[in-house]
Amino acid sequence: IQWLDGNGKVVGSAVAADQFGQNDWKQATKRISAPASAVAGRFQLAMLKTHGWVEIDDLSAAAVGAGSHEGKRIARSLIRHKRVGNLLYPEDERTFNLKVETVRPLPEARRTATWSLHDYWGNEQGDPRTLSLKSAGRNKARRFVYEGEIDLANLPMDTGRYYEIHLSMPESGGETFTDFRSLAILPEAPARKHPWKQIPFTSRNWDNRVKDYILLSDRLGIRTIGLRSDISAKPPYKAGVSLYKLARELDMGVVINTMIWKLEHHRDNYKDYDETALREGTKNLALKYAMDGNAIITLGNEPPELDARADEVKHAYQICYEAVKEVTPDTLVVGTAVGPSERYLSRGIGAWKDVYDMHTYGDPAAIRKMLEKYQRLFKKYGHPKPVWATELGLNSQGLTRRVVANSLIRKFSIFFAGGGENASWF
Repeated sequence: IQWLDGNGKVVGSAVAADQFGQNDWKQATKRISAPASAVAGRFQLAMLKTHGWVEIDDLSAAAVGAGSHEGKRIARSLIRHKRVGNLLYPEDERTFNLKVETVRPLPEARRTATWSLHDYWGNEQGDPRTLSLKSAGRNKARRFVYEGEIDLANLPMDTGRYYEIHLSMPESGGETFTDFRSLAILPEAPARKHPWKQIPFTSRNWDNRVKDYILLSDRLGIRTIGLRSDISAKPPYKAGVSLYKLARELDMGVVINTMIWKLEHHRDNYKDYDETALREGTKNLALKYAMDGNAIITLGNEPPELDARADEVKHAYQICYEAVKEVTPDTLVVGTAVGPSERYLSRGIGAWKDVYDMHTYGDPAAIRKMLEKYQRLFKKYGHPKPVWATELGLNSQGLTRRVVANSLIRKFSIFFAGGGENASWF
């Protein structure tokens, strides 16, 4: 915590939390005294002599003791339907649970919430309504919880349209807490009636160990899902895949990874994955998860565009590809996501994959150029094979949902028109 005076100058600091090494999520709480000259404070994160990443959530501070002011009480609100993602079926009840979390108890006078339903353009679908919140004790984070119900039963809503529930509550000093949640009424996705191999879309994200990510993908009719694999570098080279059972219960195909990505990026214990570990571990992965024909194996992910790294990993691609084909010859193997890179294709990696993989967040023209470049490289180096895009997207911060949706349609259209075979909006 840094303390600032009236001119914005730092007049003191204190460590609120400190950690090192690899840790699971943990809560940190500390009481800190401010210098007499401080009129404001701010959080500061510093990473010292390290590499990797740190995740922080729910930062909050409250004045306590003598001279304290009331400050804001409401930390966050949650508006949830029983259907995942607030994606209702047409026949569902339209009642939502409202949960408000606060850092201090709410006075009775502030336990009233005002809400309204809006369409995408911001038009209210009825007059604003109020509801009273009831205390529900405290949660695991030691926050005070208040609950109520939002009922949309008598408001006009069309199937297939986007809506938002807008919420407001009084705060201290005349301020207002506001929030909103999106929702839609959608029928069952027609694609769910088809085998996963017939649907040319895949769902992937940066952490494939989140249950709702699978449930949302299934709700939208995406029949193939990327899952996170792990293979031990030590005998007997055990292989595991997070949430595999859930995906199979939903009759989804799965895309699972080998450990080549560690070699590509020199991550963690990558030196432990020698030729034996790669071969035997990949065999175990295929034998355990691909024997029923419902798994796709992907080799790597976005290796650096370096000659030295390409020379280093090209043999690893061959080892893992041949290991898969030895035990499950019919399993589809997606190559590392390097795109139409001459540095890699010139080294013959096309021989050790069934499908090429490209990632791009560029404009639609960039997709067309990448697909055209593949064809030129196929003529030059051989090994022509289908092209997937397991990451299509755009840098969407600050963009409206409509702009993102239009971009999705354009990019998918150009990808498939250019000969692409399977795509994932990432």
